[in-house]
Amino acid sequence: MERSADDEWIAGIIAKGQKVYLASDPMKAENLFDPATSGPDGQTLFAREMKPRGFRMQISKSMTNFIMRTFGRTDAETVVSEIGALDEQDFDYQDPDRIVAAILIFVMKNVTNIAGTIRSVTVDWRDLLIGAGLADDDWPSRVEELLNSGNK
Repeated sequence: MERSADDEWIAGIIAKGQKVYLASDPMKAENLFDPATSGPDGQTLFAREMKPRGFRMQISKSMTNFIMRTFGRTDAETVVSEIGALDEQDFDYQDPDRIVAAILIFVMKNVTNIAGTIRSVTVDWRDLLIGAGLADDDWPSRVEELLNSGNK
């Protein structure tokens, strides 16, 4: 079984007997040592929620509908199957609609090799988002534009 840097970090915390306080919201650097966000002993450690490997990419109903409208039945089934086989951990648990939309932007440009396109664009999720134009804070409106593009 492959160990990640997160696994090693967590194993080190356990080995040292350190207390761990989980933050469910993103933390800003200025809050790291704020008494309001630290544990009772003054230590502050943060970890993101860990999901097991093999957590399949979730495709929302709106994305599935878009895929069905945009691609023919056979291609739509291939797109859903290929994206559904991806592991969310490989995308650092980014919003699934954001990742799926970014993949679709590339797939729509190369429908002749859907599986190959998906493999090539998912090597690094950050590059995927940048290349698809979904790396900035306006990504939700860009995804909405994409979803509505077939409704005209």
